[in-house]
Amino acid sequence: VPVIIYIHGQYGNSNTVGLELPFSARASQPVISIYPQGVDDHVSSDCGTGWNVGPMGHDADTCKPASYGDSCCYESCRAQGLCDGDGKAADCGWSTCMDDEAFIVDIISKVSSELCVDESQIYLAGGSNGGMMVHFLYSKHPSLFAAVAPVYGLPLKGHIDVPDALNKTSIFHLHDRSDDVIPEAGGFAGGWEYESADSVLE
Repeated sequence: VPVIIYIHGQYGNSNTVGLELPFSARASQPVISIYPQGVDDHVSSDCGTGWNVGPMGHDADTCKPASYGDSCCYESCRAQGLCDGDGKAADCGWSTCMDDEAFIVDIISKVSSELCVDESQIYLAGGSNGGMMVHFLYSKHPSLFAAVAPVYGLPLKGHIDVPDALNKTSIFHLHDRSDDVIPEAGGFAGGWEYESADSVLE
């Protein structure tokens, strides 16, 4: 049976996404739908249930002071010495530092061990910060997914990583050209600098 994993965005939750995107109910054949839930382990300021997208989550070269109002230092990030406060002290951080990469991979492994999963048909999608997580996951596990679909989510500047092994994986990128939170054309928005969709896909 194919598997579809959809990763919610910043401040999102799996229950809402599961109701909005009921893949199993709408599919023309049996499919396993998985909607992981991000962790919100904020200390003071709360930036939501964002996903840990690796090094770009605390890269001081990716943000400007305009981002400080939306920068948070989560408990898991403090424990790793990546930041010691919110705002400027968060060092461009805006999400948890839990090992979300391992979390998603473990989910796939657990489901595959207990259900009849077609491991050649594992699909990954996500919106906004969830789309950023899609980019991060396929860069780390290029042979794991049959296809990926990041939706209005792009890597931060300097964090494009498209391995050669990804040449067998289809990528379907959806993005509103008027998006001013994560601009399709890249550049600064909200204080953070993003890569463009063209740069990622070329």
